[in-house]
Amino acid sequence: MDYTFQYTDKKEINLEFDFLPEELRVKKLPNNKERIDYVKKLKPVIKNLSHEQRTKAFAVVKEAFDDIEIPLLMMNWDDLRQLKNKGHYIGSHTVSHSMLGTMTNKDEIKKELTESGEKIKLELGHFPSTISYPVGSYNKTTIQLSKAAGYKIGLAVKQQPYDPEKHDCFEIPRIEIYNEPWLKTKLRIENVFGAISKVLKRI
Repeated sequence: MDYTFQYTDKKEINLEFDFLPEELRVKKLPNNKERIDYVKKLKPVIKNLSHEQRTKAFAVVKEAFDDIEIPLLMMNWDDLRQLKNKGHYIGSHTVSHSMLGTMTNKDEIKKELTESGEKIKLELGHFPSTISYPVGSYNKTTIQLSKAAGYKIGLAVKQQPYDPEKHDCFEIPRIEIYNEPWLKTKLRIENVFGAISKVLKRI
């Protein structure tokens, strides 16, 4: 989304969906600055939409800004084989990075879970034990279908360390790491930010 809105030369887009806040229902974004400011406001809202609503919005963006080709920045299978050969474990993150907890069609959820695992098995020789829920989005249905697909562990995003006495194997928390200075990364790993966040919520 960031890349598309930043680099498109198109100025018109019809995002007048009733499920978007009034300020985000637009038909024109005439310059680069307005597009970048707009997508910063849109992304948090997009995460809270239903899967169907989010898909509609993405389709409109893709069609309206069709002058943009997203660069391939992901690792390829050869990269992953090298990692595996160095002792790293490769888990699943679904097929399309859809937010599983917002999806209502069980067949679509199953497809995201099983096809990802089977592709890894085909390319790397193992069906992954872990499913890392995209954006940390999951619910009871997600957990049930993950178990049925053959996963043993589900990784959520709760910005806190794992406690085996407290956390279920399909709700294991993880701490997100960003491209930040090492000191800030170290504070995240040690959960300093998580502790501060808890204190602020109590105030």
